Amino acid sequence: MVIWTPASDGTYMVADAIRIMLNSGNPICPDWPKVVWNNNVPSKTVLFHLLALKKSILVRNVLSRRHILPVNQSSLCIWCLEEVETIDHLLTHCKWSFRIWAYLFHV
Repeated sequence: MVIWTPASDGTYMVADAIRIMLNSGNPICPDWPKVVWNNNVPSKTVLFHLLALKKSILVRNVLSRRHILPVNQSSLCIWCLEEVETIDHLLTHCKWSFRIWAYLFHV
């Protein structure tokens, strides 16, 4: 079993990882504010990153809680159909997302 030690309940959260990276004095870790919030990054990318940090991306779980999705419509991830579509699931835990990250970083 893998446990995410920065969280009290052991659950991995994207926001926790980003917070750790932002507060890290590790020279290997990039200075995220300079990487993301600069003139060379498209404004849509900056906005998406900010929305992800604030957990405000309109995924099925959020739409369901706001009563925007019909009651009978599933909240499962549309890519893997295995778990509820949350921001954390969609960006990091979904098998589909993992394949994209693996391709981008040649894992």
